Order: sequence, then structure tokens, then C-alpha cells
Amino acid sequence: MKITKGRLRQFILSEAHVLLERKKKKKGNKKSPSAKVRNRGDAIFPAGSKLVNDDEDHFPINSLKQARNALSQASKYKKKPSWFNGSLKKLVATVQRKVRAKYPSIKTTKASAKPGKG
Repeated sequence: MKITKGRLRQFILSEAHVLLERKKKKKGNKKSPSAKVRNRGDAIFPAGSKLVNDDEDHFPINSLKQARNALSQASKYKKKPSWFNGSLKKLVATVQRKVRAKYPSIKTTKASAKPGKG
């Protein structure tokens, strides 16, 4: 069987196409940096949550520092934020529950469970 230049070129192009498709599939798990919603890791209220009105993540808890900050910021609200579907008490309780679940070393007080203390 004789292989012509045309058939060889066609074979090489088809193999290159297969390799490019494999690369795209591997990169497919990453989100575009220009997208409105970015993959920010763990958030207490992710953009896709039914409790969130806007398409943004709220209260990221990717580190111990962020978890402490989430507790602090949640307890400062004196009224329900416009982006949240639920009560203020539910917001604070959810933040505390999820932070304690991810970082058991963080201790919370009864006073921090009361909204509007800040």
C-alpha cells in the first residue's frame, strides 16, 4: 500500500485535531476568567443558591481568615441584605453553622448569633 503526500497530510491533520480536542476537554473544568461568576472556591451562599437573588457568591470561606471575617460580617447586618432570600436570623445562623462545620477550631458565642450586634 502506497501512502501519498495528500493522505499523509490528511492523517497528520486528523491526529492533530484529536490531540487538540483532548486538551480542550482537560481545560474544560476551569471557568473563564472573563465570566461574570467565577469559581471562587467555597462560599456559604454560592451564586447558584436559592437563597441568593443576584448572581454572586457571598461569604467565601476558603481560609480560616475568611471564615472569621464571614462570621464578623454576618453579625453586623441590622436588616436583611437585598441579595438574600430569607430572614436575617437565618443568614447569621447559616453562616455560623457552615463556618463551624468547615473549621471546628473556631469558637462562637451566643452574642455573635444575634444579628445587628456590630
